[in-house]
Amino acid sequence: MALNGVVASAHALASVPGLGILADGGNAIDAAVMVGSTLDLVESHISRIGGIGAALAHVASEGGTRVFDFSGSAPIGTFTVRRE
Repeated sequence: MALNGVVASAHALASVPGLGILADGGNAIDAAVMVGSTLDLVESHISRIGGIGAALAHVASEGGTRVFDFSGSAPIGTFTVRRE
C-alpha cells in the first residue's frame, strides 16, 4: 500500500513496480500498465501481451468514467474502412 493508493495483482513482484508508479506521482492507469507489463515477465506462462480484459476507470480531470476493452484482435474483414 502507498500513501496515495493500493495496487493488487496476481504476483507480488508485479505489484511493487505499480506502487512505485503511484509513489512517483503516477495515476492508477499508469500503475495498471506497469503491473500488466511486469506480469508478462514474472508470470509469462499465464499473463501475456495480447490477452483479453476490460477495465473501468474514473478520470476525475475529465469528469467521467472510461471503459477500456482490450479483447484482442478481430478477424480480417470484420471492420471496413469507409473513405469519402
